[in-house]
Amino acid sequence: MSDPFELLPAEIPNPIKALARPLTGPDQGLLAWSHLGAREVLRSLARSKVGITRGEVYRGGLQPFPIDDWECHRVGAEQPRTFAERSRAVAASYLAKYSDDTTGPALFIFDFETQDAAA
Repeated sequence: MSDPFELLPAEIPNPIKALARPLTGPDQGLLAWSHLGAREVLRSLARSKVGITRGEVYRGGLQPFPIDDWECHRVGAEQPRTFAERSRAVAASYLAKYSDDTTGPALFIFDFETQDAAA
């Protein structure tokens, strides 16, 4: 299995990549960010052409469990930058919907699409 950190887009700065938490068990290989870390990921991608094609929200501490997910698809001949902006707005709406609460912290997992992958 390859290092999941190597699969992250170059547009995400290393200090923000370092905020990711590798999941274990059946979700091994996935990287999750805390609510604050996920906000920083979106902020770091603000002017990029990196889109988020899929995301998941997990809840919990030691053994987090999935509570919601989403997918974002390109519409027609949508340009990469337009898709990237729209897909990040969808991800931001999930950050607004789920915050840390008494049942545990919210964790966010993203699948990224770079312009190179979209071409």
